[in-house]
Amino acid sequence: MGKELIIAIEQVSREKGIDPSFLIEAIEDAVLTAARRVARPQENLRVHLDRKEGSIRLLVRKRVVEEVHRPESEIALDEAREFAPDVQPGEDLEVPYPEEILDRLK
Repeated sequence: MGKELIIAIEQVSREKGIDPSFLIEAIEDAVLTAARRVARPQENLRVHLDRKEGSIRLLVRKRVVEEVHRPESEIALDEAREFAPDVQPGEDLEVPYPEEILDRLK
């Protein structure tokens, strides 16, 4: 997708007089709905569409813990520090969801 998606959003926005932010939110909501169908129900997902590059990222919010008991909602401290070096146990962290989920949605 990428830049082509942003160009299409801008074009539809101009032609239909729709705020581009509304279109981006609609795309994010649609991707989130589709992702929830293939993800675990307990996972706290969020979708981010980069407004410059057109890339779509699926993120999951997890609690940082010393020992993982619920992998759908927790992340080990050492793994979490790969994304945020200063993160501490008990904090919440948004981490990228496995890419294959987005690939399955395409």
